[in-house]
Amino acid sequence: MPDAGPGHGRRRGSGQGRLAAGHGRQRPGAGGGLRLTAADLVFNPAEAITDNTITCCLCGKAACSLTSRHLANHGINVEEYKYLCGYPSEQKLMSRNFEAKMRRNVQRAQQARKEKHRAENA
Repeated sequence: MPDAGPGHGRRRGSGQGRLAAGHGRQRPGAGGGLRLTAADLVFNPAEAITDNTITCCLCGKAACSLTSRHLANHGINVEEYKYLCGYPSEQKLMSRNFEAKMRRNVQRAQQARKEKHRAENA
């Protein structure tokens, strides 16, 4: 297969998914980074979280969860993203079904630890 050249394909740190230069209003923040405003949102935060997906309000990418790594591509952290979108700080950045699945997994793991502890002390 011939080499597609630089900038083609998916590589870590390739900058894919970043906001285009000059997109929206950006101003220097207190930490020296860029600050995003509501004008930079391309998707309505009220509609972003559904049963099966969460859509990034900055780029429109849909996934089962938004990671800190994805948000770092936009130069923003989780807390800043939640504030920008008007989400409460305890809001999980994942689809409702994915959040429920993670909750069930945690409960199963906790139950397994309890059972193991009981068996060791019996």
